[in-house]
Amino acid sequence: MLNMRTIAVIGGGAAGLAAAISAAQEICSDQREICIYESGPRVGKSILATGNGRCNFSNASITAQVYYQADFVEDAFSTMPPREVFKWFRRLGLTWIEESEGRLYPSTLRANTVVDVLRLAARDLSVQECTDTEVIAVSPVQGKFLLTLNNDQTRWADA
Repeated sequence: MLNMRTIAVIGGGAAGLAAAISAAQEICSDQREICIYESGPRVGKSILATGNGRCNFSNASITAQVYYQADFVEDAFSTMPPREVFKWFRRLGLTWIEESEGRLYPSTLRANTVVDVLRLAARDLSVQECTDTEVIAVSPVQGKFLLTLNNDQTRWADA
């Protein structure tokens, strides 16, 4: 039997969905189980409110200097530059348009398009959505993590 790697992603917003998809793309599907734990009724809900419901998901000429913690952002960009993020979204099937000041929106001008692209990619990669499930505590135990959930249950994760 193959050693399964159980990965818990806490929070089903844009970052949580992207993290789960990226993990799933890196680890062979028969060697991992990935679950997004979301306290609300669905993942991606926070994305729907961005850009007045149109989801201004990035900027065409993004630089670290426009952020409050530019050094931290510069380190993040050295790991995955914005152009690689754009390629990643394109591989997932997202198309976009550029509006004033370089704002990037999905071509449909609807935030639910971004949610759909991310959720479909996660589903195609066998990422599970554990909604209405709040992670109350995470405790490291002998190289693993014990998750305490709001429904008095616990789950183990390798990462």
